[in-house]
Amino acid sequence: MLKILIFLFLDVLAFSGVLISTLPFLIHEYGGNILLITIIFGSFSFFQFFTSPFWGSLSDRFGRKPLIVLNCFAEILANLILAISGSLLMIFLSRIIAGLFKNNVSVGTAYIADITTKKNRAKGMGLFGVAFGLGFTVGPLLGGLVAGSNFTIMTLANVAWIACAINIFNLLF
Repeated sequence: MLKILIFLFLDVLAFSGVLISTLPFLIHEYGGNILLITIIFGSFSFFQFFTSPFWGSLSDRFGRKPLIVLNCFAEILANLILAISGSLLMIFLSRIIAGLFKNNVSVGTAYIADITTKKNRAKGMGLFGVAFGLGFTVGPLLGGLVAGSNFTIMTLANVAWIACAINIFNLLF
């Protein structure tokens, strides 16, 4: 179970480090206003809302691991697009791709339910909560440290490159 918990921690760390700490600044650097920041942020959740049941059904049919691997590839692609983005449209595209494929948290939760006994399931879900919370705590801190205080497109893109590296590590892990 430790392996999936580390995986989920790193997945959330990469996601939150890019989105929470730097994405609004990157959108602003490209001329986006508050409304556009909100739309781009919301696009991820919008697409995830509609695709999550699909991914859940596929993970029941084909297994958890193939879906987690597919998601890692999609996250690498989305973060790569974000890292090299030269426009608001590319940033928007990266968030749409991420929203369409992001399923590691729900599939990871199902995986934990699969590998734990009924007696240990609450403990497993509690540890999942710890991994998730820790990722959301450390991710923005890491993103902010990498971006620094002088936000430029280059320093903000570095955070997306780090998210790519974390996703690649997770894929190989």
